[in-house]
Amino acid sequence: MLGRIVSLWRQDEWRALLFGMVYIVLYALISQLSWQAHRRTLRYRRHHQRTGGGPRREETPVLGEIVGLIAALGYPVVMVVSGVFSPGDVGIRPVPWGEVIGPLLLGALAATAWLGMLWYQRRAPGIPRSADWASTAPLAVTGALIGEGHLAVCRAALMPLLGSYWGMWLGVALRMLATHSSPGVLVQLGHPLGRRRVYLDWTLDWISTAALALTGSLWAGLIVRALCRTALHLTVLRSAPGAPAGLPAEARADYAERPESAWEGSASTG
Repeated sequence: MLGRIVSLWRQDEWRALLFGMVYIVLYALISQLSWQAHRRTLRYRRHHQRTGGGPRREETPVLGEIVGLIAALGYPVVMVVSGVFSPGDVGIRPVPWGEVIGPLLLGALAATAWLGMLWYQRRAPGIPRSADWASTAPLAVTGALIGEGHLAVCRAALMPLLGSYWGMWLGVALRMLATHSSPGVLVQLGHPLGRRRVYLDWTLDWISTAALALTGSLWAGLIVRALCRTALHLTVLRSAPGAPAGLPAEARADYAERPESAWEGSASTG
Protein backbone atom coordinates (compact mmCIF):
# COMPACT_ATOMS: atom_id res chain seq x y z
CA MET A 1 0.00 0.00 0.00
CA LEU A 2 2.75 2.41 0.98
CA GLY A 3 4.64 1.54 -2.20
CA ARG A 4 1.61 2.42 -4.33
CA ILE A 5 1.23 5.76 -2.55
CA VAL A 6 4.91 6.54 -3.14
CA SER A 7 4.49 5.54 -6.78
CA LEU A 8 1.56 7.95 -7.19
CA TRP A 9 3.55 10.69 -5.47
CA ARG A 10 6.27 10.38 -8.08
CA GLN A 11 3.80 10.89 -10.91
CA ASP A 12 3.56 14.54 -11.86
CA GLU A 13 -0.18 14.52 -12.56
CA TRP A 14 -1.14 13.07 -9.17
CA ARG A 15 1.27 15.30 -7.28
CA ALA A 16 -0.19 18.40 -8.97
CA LEU A 17 -3.71 17.23 -8.12
CA LEU A 18 -2.73 16.64 -4.48
CA PHE A 19 -1.29 20.12 -4.02
CA GLY A 20 -4.31 21.58 -5.77
CA MET A 21 -6.53 19.91 -3.18
CA VAL A 22 -4.26 21.22 -0.41
CA TYR A 23 -4.85 24.73 -1.72
CA ILE A 24 -8.62 24.24 -1.69
CA VAL A 25 -8.45 23.05 1.93
CA LEU A 26 -6.41 26.15 2.83
CA TYR A 27 -8.95 28.32 1.00
CA ALA A 28 -11.77 26.81 3.06
CA LEU A 29 -9.82 27.30 6.29
CA ILE A 30 -8.99 30.96 5.61
CA SER A 31 -12.58 31.65 4.58
CA GLN A 32 -13.85 30.11 7.82
CA LEU A 33 -11.42 32.18 9.89
CA SER A 34 -12.44 35.34 8.04
CA TRP A 35 -16.10 34.60 8.65
CA GLN A 36 -15.56 33.95 12.35
CA ALA A 37 -13.65 37.22 12.65
CA HIS A 38 -16.58 39.02 11.03
CA ARG A 39 -19.03 37.40 13.44
CA ARG A 40 -16.95 38.48 16.43
CA THR A 41 -16.94 42.05 15.11
CA LEU A 42 -20.70 41.88 14.58
CA ARG A 43 -21.26 40.69 18.17
CA TYR A 44 -19.11 43.57 19.42
CA ARG A 45 -21.10 46.01 17.29
CA ARG A 46 -24.42 44.77 18.65
CA HIS A 47 -23.11 44.95 22.22
CA HIS A 48 -21.90 48.50 21.54
CA GLN A 49 -25.32 49.47 20.21
CA ARG A 50 -27.05 48.06 23.31
CA THR A 51 -24.69 49.57 25.87
CA GLY A 52 -23.71 52.74 24.01
CA GLY A 53 -20.25 52.64 25.51
CA GLY A 54 -16.73 52.79 24.14
CA PRO A 55 -15.51 53.69 20.67
CA ARG A 56 -16.93 51.61 17.88
CA ARG A 57 -14.52 49.11 16.38
CA GLU A 58 -14.56 49.39 12.60
CA GLU A 59 -14.15 46.31 10.47
CA THR A 60 -11.71 46.71 7.63
CA PRO A 61 -11.10 44.27 4.78
CA VAL A 62 -7.54 45.49 4.14
CA LEU A 63 -5.72 42.84 6.18
CA GLY A 64 -7.88 40.05 4.77
CA GLU A 65 -7.31 41.29 1.24
CA ILE A 66 -3.54 41.37 1.78
CA VAL A 67 -3.49 37.85 3.20
CA GLY A 68 -5.73 36.61 0.40
CA LEU A 69 -3.57 38.27 -2.25
CA ILE A 70 -0.36 36.78 -0.85
CA ALA A 71 -1.92 33.31 -0.64
CA ALA A 72 -3.57 33.39 -4.08
CA LEU A 73 -0.45 34.63 -5.87
CA GLY A 74 2.24 33.10 -3.70
CA TYR A 75 0.96 29.53 -3.73
CA PRO A 76 1.09 28.97 -7.52
CA VAL A 77 4.47 30.71 -7.70
CA VAL A 78 5.89 28.41 -5.02
CA MET A 79 4.41 25.38 -6.79
CA VAL A 80 6.02 26.42 -10.09
CA VAL A 81 9.41 27.08 -8.48
CA SER A 82 9.29 23.71 -6.69
CA GLY A 83 8.39 21.89 -9.91
CA VAL A 84 4.93 20.73 -8.82
CA PHE A 85 3.06 22.89 -11.35
CA SER A 86 4.16 23.51 -14.90
CA PRO A 87 4.53 27.21 -15.86
CA GLY A 88 2.47 26.51 -18.97
CA ASP A 89 -0.36 24.97 -16.94
CA VAL A 90 -0.44 27.98 -14.64
CA GLY A 91 -0.45 30.27 -17.69
CA ILE A 92 2.95 31.92 -17.23
CA ARG A 93 3.78 32.50 -20.88
CA PRO A 94 4.80 35.55 -22.90
CA VAL A 95 2.02 37.29 -24.77
CA PRO A 96 2.42 38.72 -28.28
CA TRP A 97 0.96 42.04 -27.22
CA GLY A 98 1.17 43.60 -30.64
CA GLU A 99 -1.16 40.92 -32.01
CA VAL A 100 -3.62 40.50 -29.15
CA ILE A 101 -3.92 43.83 -27.31
CA GLY A 102 -6.51 45.21 -29.73
CA PRO A 103 -8.77 42.12 -29.70
CA LEU A 104 -8.37 41.86 -25.92
CA LEU A 105 -9.50 45.43 -25.32
CA LEU A 106 -12.42 45.07 -27.72
CA GLY A 107 -13.38 41.77 -26.10
CA ALA A 108 -13.22 43.31 -22.63
CA LEU A 109 -15.44 46.21 -23.72
CA ALA A 110 -17.92 43.85 -25.35
CA ALA A 111 -17.98 41.59 -22.28
CA THR A 112 -18.48 44.58 -19.98
CA ALA A 113 -21.39 45.88 -22.07
CA TRP A 114 -22.98 42.43 -22.20
CA LEU A 115 -22.59 41.83 -18.46
CA GLY A 116 -23.80 45.34 -17.71
CA MET A 117 -27.04 44.69 -19.57
CA LEU A 118 -27.54 41.35 -17.82
CA TRP A 119 -26.68 42.54 -14.30
CA TYR A 120 -28.08 46.05 -14.32
CA GLN A 121 -30.68 46.74 -11.66
CA ARG A 122 -32.23 50.12 -10.99
CA ARG A 123 -31.13 51.68 -7.72
CA ALA A 124 -33.92 52.21 -5.22
CA PRO A 125 -34.76 55.85 -4.34
CA GLY A 126 -32.86 57.19 -1.36
CA ILE A 127 -30.09 54.55 -1.54
CA PRO A 128 -26.70 56.22 -1.98
CA ARG A 129 -24.20 54.95 -4.45
CA SER A 130 -22.06 52.29 -2.80
CA ALA A 131 -18.57 53.33 -3.87
CA ASP A 132 -16.45 55.81 -5.74
CA TRP A 133 -13.36 55.43 -7.90
CA ALA A 134 -10.88 55.78 -5.03
CA SER A 135 -12.37 52.87 -3.06
CA THR A 136 -13.59 50.73 -5.93
CA ALA A 137 -10.72 50.52 -8.41
CA PRO A 138 -8.01 49.17 -6.06
CA LEU A 139 -10.40 46.58 -4.61
CA ALA A 140 -11.55 45.51 -8.07
CA VAL A 141 -7.96 45.06 -9.24
CA THR A 142 -7.14 43.11 -6.08
CA GLY A 143 -10.15 40.89 -6.72
CA ALA A 144 -8.99 40.30 -10.28
CA LEU A 145 -5.53 39.25 -9.09
CA ILE A 146 -6.95 36.90 -6.47
CA GLY A 147 -9.46 35.45 -8.92
CA GLU A 148 -6.73 34.67 -11.44
CA GLY A 149 -4.64 33.13 -8.67
CA HIS A 150 -7.50 30.83 -7.71
CA LEU A 151 -8.03 29.80 -11.33
CA ALA A 152 -4.32 29.24 -11.94
CA VAL A 153 -4.13 26.74 -9.09
CA CYS A 154 -7.32 24.92 -10.06
CA ARG A 155 -6.38 24.44 -13.70
CA ALA A 156 -2.73 23.59 -12.91
CA ALA A 157 -4.00 20.88 -10.58
CA LEU A 158 -6.19 19.30 -13.29
CA MET A 159 -4.34 19.86 -16.57
CA PRO A 160 -1.59 17.25 -16.06
CA LEU A 161 -4.25 14.59 -15.38
CA LEU A 162 -7.02 15.65 -17.77
CA GLY A 163 -5.08 17.40 -20.51
CA SER A 164 -4.83 21.07 -21.45
CA TYR A 165 -8.35 21.51 -22.83
CA TRP A 166 -10.44 19.72 -20.22
CA GLY A 167 -8.16 20.73 -17.36
CA MET A 168 -8.47 24.40 -18.28
CA TRP A 169 -12.27 24.46 -18.44
CA LEU A 170 -12.93 22.03 -15.59
CA GLY A 171 -10.58 24.15 -13.51
CA VAL A 172 -13.25 26.87 -13.65
CA ALA A 173 -15.85 24.38 -12.41
CA LEU A 174 -13.51 23.32 -9.60
CA ARG A 175 -13.04 26.95 -8.60
CA MET A 176 -16.83 27.42 -8.48
CA LEU A 177 -17.23 24.35 -6.30
CA ALA A 178 -14.43 25.49 -3.98
CA THR A 179 -16.15 28.82 -3.28
CA HIS A 180 -19.03 26.90 -1.68
CA SER A 181 -16.71 26.15 1.24
CA SER A 182 -16.79 29.85 2.15
CA PRO A 183 -19.53 30.83 4.66
CA GLY A 184 -19.49 34.36 3.27
CA VAL A 185 -20.28 33.13 -0.23
CA LEU A 186 -23.03 30.85 1.06
CA VAL A 187 -24.66 33.78 2.86
CA GLN A 188 -24.49 35.89 -0.30
CA LEU A 189 -26.07 33.08 -2.33
CA GLY A 190 -29.00 33.23 0.07
CA HIS A 191 -29.91 36.81 -0.89
CA PRO A 192 -30.76 38.22 -4.33
CA LEU A 193 -28.14 41.00 -4.35
CA GLY A 194 -25.35 38.81 -3.06
CA ARG A 195 -26.32 36.05 -5.48
CA ARG A 196 -26.06 38.44 -8.42
CA ARG A 197 -22.54 39.41 -7.39
CA VAL A 198 -21.32 35.85 -6.86
CA TYR A 199 -22.76 34.79 -10.22
CA LEU A 200 -21.03 37.75 -11.85
CA ASP A 201 -17.70 36.68 -10.39
CA TRP A 202 -18.20 33.14 -11.71
CA THR A 203 -19.06 34.55 -15.14
CA LEU A 204 -15.82 36.52 -15.15
CA ASP A 205 -13.99 33.24 -14.46
CA TRP A 206 -15.32 31.83 -17.73
CA ILE A 207 -14.55 35.03 -19.65
CA SER A 208 -10.96 35.22 -18.39
CA THR A 209 -10.48 31.53 -19.18
CA ALA A 210 -11.65 32.20 -22.73
CA ALA A 211 -8.97 34.91 -22.99
CA LEU A 212 -6.44 32.41 -21.66
CA ALA A 213 -7.53 29.82 -24.23
CA LEU A 214 -7.00 32.32 -27.05
CA THR A 215 -3.58 33.56 -25.91
CA GLY A 216 -2.19 30.81 -23.66
CA SER A 217 -1.29 33.39 -21.02
CA LEU A 218 -2.93 34.29 -17.72
CA TRP A 219 -1.86 37.90 -18.25
CA ALA A 220 -4.49 38.22 -20.96
CA GLY A 221 -7.16 36.80 -18.65
CA LEU A 222 -6.03 39.14 -15.88
CA ILE A 223 -6.32 42.21 -18.10
CA VAL A 224 -9.80 41.27 -19.30
CA ARG A 225 -11.00 40.48 -15.79
CA ALA A 226 -9.55 43.66 -14.28
CA LEU A 227 -11.08 45.87 -16.96
CA CYS A 228 -14.49 44.22 -16.64
CA ARG A 229 -14.49 44.33 -12.85
CA THR A 230 -13.42 47.96 -12.61
CA ALA A 231 -15.96 49.12 -15.20
CA LEU A 232 -18.80 47.11 -13.66
CA HIS A 233 -18.02 48.25 -10.12
CA LEU A 234 -18.09 51.88 -11.20
CA THR A 235 -21.38 51.49 -13.06
CA VAL A 236 -23.68 48.52 -12.49
CA LEU A 237 -22.59 47.37 -9.04
CA ARG A 238 -22.18 50.94 -7.82
CA SER A 239 -25.88 51.43 -8.47
CA ALA A 240 -26.88 48.32 -6.53
CA PRO A 241 -30.23 48.65 -4.74
CA GLY A 242 -28.85 47.99 -1.26
CA ALA A 243 -29.63 45.19 1.16
CA PRO A 244 -32.38 42.69 0.26
CA ALA A 245 -35.89 43.82 1.06
CA GLY A 246 -37.63 42.26 4.05
CA LEU A 247 -34.58 41.97 6.31
CA PRO A 248 -34.73 43.39 9.85
CA ALA A 249 -33.04 46.75 10.29
CA GLU A 250 -30.06 45.26 12.13
CA ALA A 251 -29.59 42.57 9.51
CA ARG A 252 -29.82 45.14 6.73
CA ALA A 253 -27.11 47.20 8.43
CA ASP A 254 -24.87 44.16 8.75
CA TYR A 255 -25.48 43.18 5.13
CA ALA A 256 -24.56 46.67 3.93
CA GLU A 257 -21.56 47.19 6.21
CA ARG A 258 -19.84 43.82 6.01
CA PRO A 259 -16.64 44.21 3.94
CA GLU A 260 -16.70 41.78 1.08
CA SER A 261 -13.68 39.62 0.51
CA ALA A 262 -12.08 39.03 -2.84
CA TRP A 263 -10.49 35.95 -1.31
CA GLU A 264 -13.96 34.47 -0.77
CA GLY A 265 -14.81 34.94 -4.41
CA SER A 266 -17.34 37.75 -4.25
CA ALA A 267 -17.65 39.92 -7.31
CA SER A 268 -18.41 42.88 -5.15
CA THR A 269 -14.88 43.02 -3.82
CA GLY A 270 -13.06 42.75 -5.36
